[in-house]
Amino acid sequence: MALPTSISDLSTTAANNYPAGADAPSVLDDTIRAHASFIAELRDGAVSLTDTQTLTNKTLTAPVIATISNGGTVTIPSGTETLVGRATTDTLTNKTLTNPALIGAPVEDIFAITGTAPSLDPANGTIQTWTLSGNSTPTAASFATGTSMLLMIDDGSAYTVTWTSIPVVWLNGGVAPSLAVAGYTPVVLWKVGSTIYGRA
Repeated sequence: MALPTSISDLSTTAANNYPAGADAPSVLDDTIRAHASFIAELRDGAVSLTDTQTLTNKTLTAPVIATISNGGTVTIPSGTETLVGRATTDTLTNKTLTNPALIGAPVEDIFAITGTAPSLDPANGTIQTWTLSGNSTPTAASFATGTSMLLMIDDGSAYTVTWTSIPVVWLNGGVAPSLAVAGYTPVVLWKVGSTIYGRA
């Protein structure tokens, strides 16, 4: 059996390690020096271990992590996935937040509607402005249940808005709001199930 040159050459079975019983006593000094170098490797943490290890107060430089698990309940696959919760700004798309705590005021998107037959969609912005350019009939094909929007209608030219293409269940007396001819008329729309409700 050959003199070991690295710690990986050692076996956990004592009889498989160098020197063998038939080796000359003169090789003992080489064996002692080899084993001493392996002890120094262990001391300096330079050994690559394949079994499970607990690292405490260790510095890992550019480690490659294939899989991270948390008690078997959370597994993050390898690849280029980005973890949320860093100090930088993250954009979340199609994520479900359960009981989030919002610190500070949320910033809502503001969207400008144009045309006389627009499709009202809260996904464009929860605050939407609409300066009428003629008598108008909006639709709401993309209005999803559980969403809402504040619609600010500017009708400085005394045009009319017909809501029959949606339709809207008005909770302020059952009739569509009268539009002011100066400034905005605010209208809140929200959808529950298949019904769009409105209040001005």
